[in-house]
Amino acid sequence: MNVIRHILRNRILIILLLIIVWSVISESPFQKGGVRANMHYIIYFINVVLSFVYILPFLKNKISYKIGVIISFIFSFIGLLIGLLSTEYILEIIYGSDYDINSNKIIANLIFYFSSNLFSMIFSSFIFKKAITNKDNQVENN
Repeated sequence: MNVIRHILRNRILIILLLIIVWSVISESPFQKGGVRANMHYIIYFINVVLSFVYILPFLKNKISYKIGVIISFIFSFIGLLIGLLSTEYILEIIYGSDYDINSNKIIANLIFYFSSNLFSMIFSSFIFKKAITNKDNQVENN
């Protein structure tokens, strides 16, 4: 139980370290030729897991865990789309239109994974904080 509490307390640091390690060891969607087809699923899965780990403290019971998984899937998809668009825009500013040839794989991955995870975590936490606030307000009114 102490390990879980420690992980939840330091979840942002753990997520940052996982993103950095994954950025170094994985293929880049922004390199020439892109990534293998199955890597798209792995990237999505990692984004979902990191988003779910981030919202874990907001989850109170089994129903909220199920909803948390669904929310993580939905907002990870949206976060990946926004991350793809924003990373492409940033890489074009830095490297020009030939960013797939000239860009550094690790830099491109770091920008992509940080932006996509940031957006999915912001959206997911906003929904859960809003739901918790509304639930608390309903309890106070009754």
